[in-house]
Amino acid sequence: MNKREIQLFNALSLDREENARVFKKTSVNVMPSIVDKYSEQAHFIYELLQNADDACATSAKFILTQQHLIFIHDGKRHFSISDPATEDEDRANGKLGDINAITAIGLSTKTTDATIGKFGVGFKSVFQYTRSPHIYDSNCNFKIEDYVVPRLIDDDMSDLYGRRNDETMFCLPFNPDGDGAQTAYEDIAFKLRNLNHPLLFLQHLQTVSYECDDFKGSYTKQLEKSYAFGDTTAEHILLHDVVELFDDEDDYVDDDDECVYEEDGDDDESNSQLSIWLFSRQTNKGHRYCVGFFADGDGYLFPAAHFPAFCFFPTQVATNLNFIVHAPFQLTDSREGIKGGNKHNDEMIACLAKLAADAIVLLRQIGETESKHIIDDAIIKVIPWNSADFSTRYASTSFRPFYEAVVAVFKTRKIIPTRNGYTTKDNAYWASNPDIVKLFSDEQLAALYGNESAHFVFSTRGRDETKRNAPQLCAFIDSIVNDTTDDASIANHIDSAFIEAQETAWLHDFYRWISNSKERQKMFKEKPIFINREGRATRAFDESGNAILFLPYDCTQIPSDYPTVHPSLVENEETKKILKDIGISEPTQWDFIYKYICPKFHDSSIRPQTTSSESQLNDAIAKSRADFGIVFDFYCNACLSGTADSETKFRFLDELRNCTFLVGIKTPQFQERKLFKATDLYMPTSELKHYLEIVDDQFIVDTDFYRPCIGERQTQFEQFLTALGCMKDVACTSTTTTVYPPRIGRTQLQIDNQWPDPEYRCYYEPMLYIEPSIVGSEKYVEYIESHGDMARSLLLWNVLLQRPSQYPRSFNDELTGKCHYRRQSSKKPFYVMDFTSHCTRMLRNGKWLFDKNGNAKSPNELTKDVLNPAYDIDASAASKLFKFLGIADSKDDKFARVEAILDESNFSIRDKENTMFAMEIVNDGFTKEDYEAFKAWKRINEIATPAPITAYTNSRKAYTSTTNTKTDDASESTEQSDTPDERISSLDRILRELEAQYRVISDNQTDDASESTEQSDAPDECESSLGRILREIEARRLEQIEKRPKADGDDQIDDDVTIDSRDGQFLYLIETAKYHFDA
Repeated sequence: MNKREIQLFNALSLDREENARVFKKTSVNVMPSIVDKYSEQAHFIYELLQNADDACATSAKFILTQQHLIFIHDGKRHFSISDPATEDEDRANGKLGDINAITAIGLSTKTTDATIGKFGVGFKSVFQYTRSPHIYDSNCNFKIEDYVVPRLIDDDMSDLYGRRNDETMFCLPFNPDGDGAQTAYEDIAFKLRNLNHPLLFLQHLQTVSYECDDFKGSYTKQLEKSYAFGDTTAEHILLHDVVELFDDEDDYVDDDDECVYEEDGDDDESNSQLSIWLFSRQTNKGHRYCVGFFADGDGYLFPAAHFPAFCFFPTQVATNLNFIVHAPFQLTDSREGIKGGNKHNDEMIACLAKLAADAIVLLRQIGETESKHIIDDAIIKVIPWNSADFSTRYASTSFRPFYEAVVAVFKTRKIIPTRNGYTTKDNAYWASNPDIVKLFSDEQLAALYGNESAHFVFSTRGRDETKRNAPQLCAFIDSIVNDTTDDASIANHIDSAFIEAQETAWLHDFYRWISNSKERQKMFKEKPIFINREGRATRAFDESGNAILFLPYDCTQIPSDYPTVHPSLVENEETKKILKDIGISEPTQWDFIYKYICPKFHDSSIRPQTTSSESQLNDAIAKSRADFGIVFDFYCNACLSGTADSETKFRFLDELRNCTFLVGIKTPQFQERKLFKATDLYMPTSELKHYLEIVDDQFIVDTDFYRPCIGERQTQFEQFLTALGCMKDVACTSTTTTVYPPRIGRTQLQIDNQWPDPEYRCYYEPMLYIEPSIVGSEKYVEYIESHGDMARSLLLWNVLLQRPSQYPRSFNDELTGKCHYRRQSSKKPFYVMDFTSHCTRMLRNGKWLFDKNGNAKSPNELTKDVLNPAYDIDASAASKLFKFLGIADSKDDKFARVEAILDESNFSIRDKENTMFAMEIVNDGFTKEDYEAFKAWKRINEIATPAPITAYTNSRKAYTSTTNTKTDDASESTEQSDTPDERISSLDRILRELEAQYRVISDNQTDDASESTEQSDAPDECESSLGRILREIEARRLEQIEKRPKADGDDQIDDDVTIDSRDGQFLYLIETAKYHFDA
């Protein structure tokens, strides 16, 4: 030191003595708190290395004895001193002396965040183990007392440890109190053996060695290669850790690090080597930050778990990353934590995340340069893929940007590892298990999915197993690939073109892969994956599970062009066994029927009835007999005998039901032949043949045509037809007619068919009329009426009797017509209104039954006691048929039913319209004689008539309900039940009957004394009221006439105008007129 420096040193000592006196006060207690900032023992080792690196040292050495620790480095920068009076100004200008800094609290020579900082608070950690550290430098030798007071020393013991003049040495004598020296020795010895990559992020130091009483060792950093990628530097670095033991009994070797060890064979020496790819950049301010990925001896990456964030040396901040990161963070005072909520630190983390993502891409490029697959499936173990590991909820410093940056790279860059390279997300396909990757090449994958750039990714890691063991990882990989390739996906994409393009050897492996899984066999069972003998890919089974491809066979009964597997496939015995296990076998008779016969009668283009030439039609029908013979033989020999299992029998019959292969002969001439489905033909029974003799356009199975095939097997033939679904009873069919009605009134079609016109119908929506009918019944009624054929009558009667026994529905349910329509302003999709079908009217009103005298009568003219005894009236269904046709047991029974209806409705016997309506309900037809007979029956049985006032009250209630209630439910109820006035068809008829009864009112007053006592009006008043009502009715009729459209040139007024029977006012007028008549 020169004279000026000695003066400054003395001044600094005096200044620091004053500080020491303050620090020694108990109330201040500054120094112990500074010394105890570090939770880690012997942390000052890192502080000494930091100071050596800042002094541009390339090597350093520790010598540990039981009394002290020696630290020597070859730094180019030596200790300096500055004026203690201008320390604040000097620090701001970067001129603060090193001795000033090392003896101060909170001062440092650090002028930029890119350096660690020299001799700040961190150096005070040496006072954990020493009271007076000694420093020997080429410029001066001094020691520090009381934490901050520098004292010059004359003795120079540095020569004892081999210090050169240009080197700097620190000597830390251990505290002599108690066991302080022993504790210090043990702590420091352990720390020297277990430094955490001390050289990795230092810019200058390359070697650190250490010596103890019983071992020595060294840490070295070796640069293998370096690449420059713009502003990014990539370095392949080897870190060596060598330990040599002096005593075999004391083995301190620690193998916790995930390193690649290279043992030299000496039990007293261990040598570990760690390979790392270090990527670094600098910020605009010159701050160097790094990301390091660890590699094994072959150069492939592996995860480095549990590394904290580094700021040149390790902090106590966990990153949850599987690689190592370093940046010049702003740390807490203890240098163990990263300051949270700090803009500089947040920027550093963002820069590190971007560098880590880019480094993965650069590693791919380096690997391609060195012909090495550095980024392989193991990259998943290295990158941050689980967002849950980077929650920001409780962490003051979040490393989530690493997760976001890396995920973005895998979704956008060509970095996803394939078997031989890399691909992007759009071309990445992840197999459910490695077996798929082994079987299918990338070229085959591309052909399957129609993507010429498709590649399997993560081929050593199956999706199924990953999902079971690590569902979060599975979700991550799903997010960075295009699609998952599993058994079902392959089955959906495979086609005949793909199979035909494959080599036979590969097909053997493919079939073996399918056979290894029952589920896989089900998936591919109906796929075109088998090569037939023509070299075409085809299916082995159809949608119904029927075999359509077979093993090669030797059978003369089956055509030689039958579909079989290509011979090259069955030459391999293993493949042949696999095909059999899948279900492919030699063809059976059922296979022949299904594959060869049934298709003839499925395709509409080859159905015989579509041929234009009659000779071609007859020829096709004739040929069908041979096919029927084969089918019938199989039914008799396999199905009936029990040799065919239940599944085969079911499939056999079900398939034939869909075939148009049975020959039917047309009624009534029984000459024209056609092919039909079994369900469209009648069984060839004598009863059905006799019944259908006069019915047009019905077909019966032509037994004579099949006689050569049937032979002595008539019973089996009938069983076969029954099993196929041929009709054994006369069918009930229905016709459906769509009507587009006018806004008001009915169409001529509705009038002709006596179809109802529902109230409140929607005039712009069509109506659907469904007319049921028993086949031939209407033709039979007409035939019997014209020919008086009682035999046909008995036949029709027996056909009707069979229906309730065969079908549980009643006659009314089966033969009631249905009108489907929409209502205005209704939310319901449609309404249904019942009506009496034409078939029902014909059966009830036609004269097709015969009485005891052989006279033809309609059912309403008969009772059971006068019905011809030839009819079967004891059958179980007879009572239902009597009720449907309206045939009572006797006349008295019929009148009793009429009277019950009148009593239920509170109508008077004098109310002729209602009485006749009640009789119509009973027998669907009535006459004047019936009405007179009923009145006589009433008098004989002395049945009292209800008071007419009740009828008037009910009529008025009906009028009020009709005119005021317009809800859907009420109107629907009105339509579903017939009222007396709905049977009134002509206003003139009503007028004529009321006027006739009005004229004879006075003459009939003596008919019944009880009726006269019930009169509520005087005769004149009654006459006046009835006359007024009739005039109102006439006025309403004329109003309807005026509204009726006329044809061109038609000036004639039609007196027969039909009034809507649901007109509320009309109902009220009619009922009021009836009340006055009864009165």
